[in-house]
Amino acid sequence: MEIHDKVLAFVKAKGPVIPMQVAKELGKDTFYAGAILSELLNKKTIKISSAKVGGTPVYYSPGQEEKLSMLYNGLPQKEKEAYNLLKEKRVLKDKETEPAIRVALRAIKDFAIPYYNQAQEIMWRWYLYKEEPSAAVQTPTLEPPITMQAQNLQTIIPQTTLQATVHESQSVNSSGILQVKPAIRDAEPQRKETKKIPVRKEPVDAFINAIRAYLQNNHIQVIEEKILKKNKEYEITAKVPSNIGLLEYVIIAKNKKKVADSDLSLAHNQGQLKKMPIIFLTNGEFSKKANDYKERNLKGFMVIKRI
Repeated sequence: MEIHDKVLAFVKAKGPVIPMQVAKELGKDTFYAGAILSELLNKKTIKISSAKVGGTPVYYSPGQEEKLSMLYNGLPQKEKEAYNLLKEKRVLKDKETEPAIRVALRAIKDFAIPYYNQAQEIMWRWYLYKEEPSAAVQTPTLEPPITMQAQNLQTIIPQTTLQATVHESQSVNSSGILQVKPAIRDAEPQRKETKKIPVRKEPVDAFINAIRAYLQNNHIQVIEEKILKKNKEYEITAKVPSNIGLLEYVIIAKNKKKVADSDLSLAHNQGQLKKMPIIFLTNGEFSKKANDYKERNLKGFMVIKRI
């Protein structure tokens, strides 16, 4: 059985699961298991929770939503209160709940489904409660729909400024008085000088060039490249070759003389937020705390390379 099918079958049979359980089933490390789960997640054959067990989200198959109640014990106290209230009431009006509960409802994304009623008020539905209130209108986000009246927009075309030259004609009337009459105005367009804007040359970023060379040499395909701090930090989404095909990773590249444990922790959190495995690239040395953090928390969760 192909590795993806094996993992999918395991999730369907045992889900919700964490990467460590999948790693044990495969006889591989958790980093490898996490990469396979990410692939299945991208294909939308499995889902991932927002809440976590011991700092790790769970993966589950569609139809296993009811089992997500296993996440309850790991919720903070106020989120437990919101969970219990919504489970009991099944539907809540946002503005009728206390402020702390409103915040908690937005945090328990696995269990609280937002929508708008016909009065455009934010409502919350218990995730297992399938029957929509008759007055409800489901919307995908918490931003209320914007109603715009049709407006007749006219294209305003700037008119050319005309410089008029007056030609005068002179004549003498019957009383012998000299009269001056304005003649036809010859309109000439007023010319404006165009200023040339000097082109500024961007300084060469040796660090990102080194990163790009590393990726090219390792046959890593870049999907997207973001500048987090110019000449200092970059976030790259890329496809990395493996023995099971191309796997999608987030690459955090840091230009820093000394890498701290906080740098590794932030990179790890970025991967969790994006629900993707991380590769950490740097040209700096690791502090003692960074090395300790790496050994204690990141084995199997992050690939770390010094270039």
